[in-house]
Amino acid sequence: ALLFSQLYARRLALLQTARQQEEQARLLEVKVAERTRALEDAQASVVQAGKLALLGQVAASISHEINQPLGAIRNYAENAGAFIERQKPERAQENLDRIVAQTDRVSRIVGNLRSFVTGRSQEVKPVTMGPVIEAACDGLTSRFPAAAQALVVQADPDVRVVAGAVRLEQVLYNLLVNAWLAAKDHDAPHIVISSQSRNTNMDGAHSSDTIGGSGVALLAVEDNGTGVPEELREGLFDAFVSTRSDIEGLGLGLAISRQFMETMGGRLDLVSSQSLSGARFELTLPLVRPADPKADPAAAPKA
Repeated sequence: ALLFSQLYARRLALLQTARQQEEQARLLEVKVAERTRALEDAQASVVQAGKLALLGQVAASISHEINQPLGAIRNYAENAGAFIERQKPERAQENLDRIVAQTDRVSRIVGNLRSFVTGRSQEVKPVTMGPVIEAACDGLTSRFPAAAQALVVQADPDVRVVAGAVRLEQVLYNLLVNAWLAAKDHDAPHIVISSQSRNTNMDGAHSSDTIGGSGVALLAVEDNGTGVPEELREGLFDAFVSTRSDIEGLGLGLAISRQFMETMGGRLDLVSSQSLSGARFELTLPLVRPADPKADPAAAPKA
């Protein structure tokens, strides 16, 4: 009887312990669930704050990029009105044409940012370097007139590459703006645009009858500024990485430019400077293979 009494008491103690452990486990589950919900709410708040911060930065960048052509449009519109009053319709028409060009530029800026967000690719085709370089230089000197004295173009204007002309112009323009902002405080600011051809095919080059197979073209932009700090080189092409702290330095230009180059089958790299003291960026694109003039009307000599 004593043995059975002891076994029964032990059984009751074990059952009580099991109930206590079960209750503790239930309370622990409740606390874990509450803490998980709290962490999820905190994470959602952090994500929302990050989205708002990102939205603010993107909005500031878009505002900065669009303000310049909008200011130009206002000036051209005022000039056109003045020329109309002076009975000079030809000069007024010139300003109206410039307004159209600036509105196209705004459209390209918005379209490029949209493409950067969605990651859409652009159709590529043979493009002659000369007009692209000229348009990018015109954009730079229109925004920074003093940069005209610093620009030196040593690139071959007749080189033809496989690219999207609009995006290639935007990439080159971004690099020129960065170069000028880095070199403008130098005693004698200097920006050099150069080009060279290589016979080595690049990975992912197009393989049609007239595209690829004849090497790559390198288009370089080099300045005599202070260069890129070593601590920023690794993540230089990430969004919102910048060497500047003002509104012009939000760090979207290089990120967008690299993505544009990749969507065109090319590359954008920061390399060691060859002749100047600042930064050197190289654009690599497939060369257009020389074609039979009979098969390629664009390659045929003009009369």
